Amino acid sequence: MRIVKYADQYLITFSLLNSDPRASLVSWDIGTALDVFIQPILQRLENISSFIVNSQIQHFATLNLKPEVRFDESGKLFSALPASLLPMFINSAEWNFASAISTSSPINFVLYIPSRNEPPLHLVKMN
Repeated sequence: MRIVKYADQYLITFSLLNSDPRASLVSWDIGTALDVFIQPILQRLENISSFIVNSQIQHFATLNLKPEVRFDESGKLFSALPASLLPMFINSAEWNFASAISTSSPINFVLYIPSRNEPPLHLVKMN
């Protein structure tokens, strides 16, 4: 787990990354989810910091890392990405999570949708 350092203001970005919109054009009702689940938490924290919340959808988002292909207990194929590589996954130069107009401390939540020919992506703790 990573601890977020204190800041007067945070920029919280929820990103939906779709690797293949030709095969799966996805959308999300992020506004409702933010209102129901995130805003109540942020309201409890408003005496400590202020928050700017936004969302984005990025199409043709490809992985810059090659996950290891594995099989689970039931024999289903999945891609394993070591959790230690998560900073490289999040900070990929191909994905623009940074805001050019904000000096607020960023917090990113990312939902990655692989193409249909890629197995599901799992973050794993490597021994």
